Amino acid sequence: MSQKGSEQTAKGSKGKSRFHLSERFAWAGNRRSNASQSGSKADHLRFILRGKLEHFNDAAIKTNGEIPAGQLESLERLARAVRLSDELGPVTSRWPPVIGLILALSLVSLLLLVRVPRTQIALNVEASEISFVLPAEKPLTGLAGVRQLGVSGFDHLRIRPEIDSALSAKRLGQNTGMIRVSIPSNAASVRLIYAAPLIPPAGTRVWIRQMEAPKTYRLSLKPPDRRKGIEVRAEIQGLIEMAVPGVTEGLRSYDFGRSGGTVEIGSQKDILDLDFVLGETAEATFYTQVPVESLVFIRVEEFDGSQRSLVRPLSTLLGGSLSLKSLNGEKHELSAGEQIRFEASEGRIDTLQLKSDRLILKFSGTVSGIKIGEGEASRNLMPNLLEWLKARRPLSLVWGATLFAYGLFINLLRWYRRSA
Repeated sequence: MSQKGSEQTAKGSKGKSRFHLSERFAWAGNRRSNASQSGSKADHLRFILRGKLEHFNDAAIKTNGEIPAGQLESLERLARAVRLSDELGPVTSRWPPVIGLILALSLVSLLLLVRVPRTQIALNVEASEISFVLPAEKPLTGLAGVRQLGVSGFDHLRIRPEIDSALSAKRLGQNTGMIRVSIPSNAASVRLIYAAPLIPPAGTRVWIRQMEAPKTYRLSLKPPDRRKGIEVRAEIQGLIEMAVPGVTEGLRSYDFGRSGGTVEIGSQKDILDLDFVLGETAEATFYTQVPVESLVFIRVEEFDGSQRSLVRPLSTLLGGSLSLKSLNGEKHELSAGEQIRFEASEGRIDTLQLKSDRLILKFSGTVSGIKIGEGEASRNLMPNLLEWLKARRPLSLVWGATLFAYGLFINLLRWYRRSA
């Protein structure tokens, strides 16, 4: 064979030997491990394997493909050792997956247990008594169409014109009693008493209660400071009956004629009570969009016993519903006698109607700490963070839940494989 042919044969043998050995051992010499799972010893073995593989290829070329069996077995054992080192990896702690699982479960628990601090509601209820605070000085009501009006707890009274010396302003200025003005039941024509719009000072606590008799109500006002007085003004006309205990004896009749007269009442005392009876077809006008705070549907009653008195809260609800606007209007029905309490509430009265035997209220605003029921049986209706995210950020919740489930599955799978 010529020298050129020998060189081609040697080159071919060299190429075949390199191809054959690379195909057989490349997986061990060229395999890249994750840096976090490979240690310095595994890298050193891999470096030795690469060096021996290069030396082995050179030796095979020089011997025209003749491979000593001992060298091949030694190289295979070294390659197997590198592969086992890559598969087993360094010994790692099993705590990181467990800690990750605990953190994930803690996050889900927080989403379920932690509730939003405030939420918007729409309240539509019927009640026998309602109480709230007026945060601003706004017109509350004009008592139109009243057949009887009684006021107690005032310290100033003026009647114009002065049709009786006993009812003169001089004598009534220090009056601290009561007054009752009513239309006689045998009046020839239907007449009513009209009161001017009532504007309590800011911070006044208001109670509105339906009394036992039909169309009979009590409006109680407690100003935040006695220095801030409350003024009530009523217009009367024709023949009326009036009683002022401590000033006049019994019920007296007075005729104010067609020109009419006025009764002006001022109070700087603790609580001013207005009792009134509506006419058959008339209704008391409560202004809409009145801002209110601290809405209450509970009346405290005290029962005197032989040795001690018992105080208990009673619900004034007669039915209705509560809708959570932050949960896309999720509705909760309220039954009669069920207690509902707010830690804080602020909003507005959309409508307040006085019916024959109940009050109908529509309220919308922001509240916190919604609880329904009594004692241990009470329910907290404040939305938790998971419900809030579901209603307000549904897409973000879906992506977050997907990533959470995927991460949880991967961590559990790794933990299982390492513990197996």
